[in-house]
Amino acid sequence: MNISVVIPALNEADTLEALCARTVEILSKIAPLHEVIVIDDGSTDGTTAVLEKLRKRYGTVRAIGFPSNRGKTAALVAGFQEARGDVIITMDGDLQNDPDDIPLFIAALQKGQDLVCGWRWKRQDPLMKVLVSYVFNCFLRLTCKTAIHDINCGFKAFNKRSIEGIRFHKDEHRFIPILVEKRGGRVSEIRIRHHPRRFGASKYSTFRYKAFFDIVRLVFRGTTSHN
Repeated sequence: MNISVVIPALNEADTLEALCARTVEILSKIAPLHEVIVIDDGSTDGTTAVLEKLRKRYGTVRAIGFPSNRGKTAALVAGFQEARGDVIITMDGDLQNDPDDIPLFIAALQKGQDLVCGWRWKRQDPLMKVLVSYVFNCFLRLTCKTAIHDINCGFKAFNKRSIEGIRFHKDEHRFIPILVEKRGGRVSEIRIRHHPRRFGASKYSTFRYKAFFDIVRLVFRGTTSHN
């Protein structure tokens, strides 16, 4: 199995060294062929220098740099396009996702799933953020007939072929499980650990009120779309 871990990063200089070190350690135990692709989404805090150091230290760490902030969807898509693995794992760059959970995702994929979504069932975020996300996920399950509890979780694993041909509108990265389901893919979820944020504040917004309208559009769109 060849695994590509794709990590969008915006001003995460404080977290990337620890995150990449542990991720590479875990991958080395379960996949002889692996890579970690970090997309520097226009960072201004020294993230670029940290990634250059990590690239030299680990032969399996790759970096993609954006000259300005283009958003999480664009960062992920760039990672998908560069990924060499037949399995792609997405993670956030803030150390709230735990690389030790990677084997759980791989085990679920090996049981025949096309995509496995992480469920932060003991989420370590401010109460208002958790409540708003809960309402959003309830609305999503009702309208899109999905069983996923935590669509906004950035920790996912999927077979690369399951997203081939899908093109994403802005901020549609959150709907990857729904889009895979719409084209007949087998999607499940697993409970994962979620750690409190140790450094700074969230750089990527996990929710926008416009997202409710995005769900309505999603219901009526096909499995491919154009920007």
